[in-house]
Amino acid sequence: MTAEGAELGMTAGTMEDLFTRAGILVDELTHAKSSRAKSTRIGAFLNRHLDREVPIEHEGRTAKAILRRREARSNQKRYYFEVRWDSEDESLAEQVGSTGLSPPSPTASFTTPPGSLPDVASPESRDDEANPSDGGGNDENW
Repeated sequence: MTAEGAELGMTAGTMEDLFTRAGILVDELTHAKSSRAKSTRIGAFLNRHLDREVPIEHEGRTAKAILRRREARSNQKRYYFEVRWDSEDESLAEQVGSTGLSPPSPTASFTTPPGSLPDVASPESRDDEANPSDGGGNDENW
């Protein structure tokens, strides 16, 4: 993932293998004449299931997974799952407690939604900081 989060999620076109292995839309994808037609069918399926909350379980922990979509460049759509844990796993809390770190919150997510990344100074502002007008710093032009 890049600093701007541009790689968050997957496009419908990159999910063909996942859909085939999972046995989803097998007939439709087999009969589609082009990769674009396959992407369109996968995208239509994903769009019908956006924002639906489904229960999941992983290693004994329960959570809710929600399919989300974000807009990317060139009118591309990227799909990802937001995961909200139902409760804190006590064994995890015990393990993490011995390290001095705090366990994840029950609403922790595997993804960072668009727009929630911290602002990063632009290259222009970093240049000003690296070359202050008071004569400090070095002569390097970063």
